[in-house]
Amino acid sequence: MPLLGQLTASIRGGVLLIGDDRVLEDGMGDDGPHPLLGVGPAQLVLSVEHGAEGDTAVRIASTAVDQPVGPAIFDGIVRISSGRLRVGDAVDEAVLWITVPPGDLRVRLCVSDADPDAYPPDRVDIVLPDL
Repeated sequence: MPLLGQLTASIRGGVLLIGDDRVLEDGMGDDGPHPLLGVGPAQLVLSVEHGAEGDTAVRIASTAVDQPVGPAIFDGIVRISSGRLRVGDAVDEAVLWITVPPGDLRVRLCVSDADPDAYPPDRVDIVLPDL
């Protein structure tokens, strides 16, 4: 699993943004394929463990993760026009930037807890299989 980056931090507000560095979409976007996920054309909005409750660990890899943290809840396209993928909280306290080719980027998102009624995830794997 070639890691492109990793982050372990308190995610303020429990909202992890995954998308184009130049785009900060309002709201959760369209309902995603999972109750924890909002999907927009250039951004995914994922509910994770609130920073007041503990840290969230995020791994970003370019191929399949050897031991994923849990089930995939998204496998689709996010438009990254800027060529910089931003992964982090909404206030830039905990953020990773990954340089990617501008255009459509395939993203697979796996989370540690598949039951959104019980707990938001505290571990997230982001796989970019086309890099």
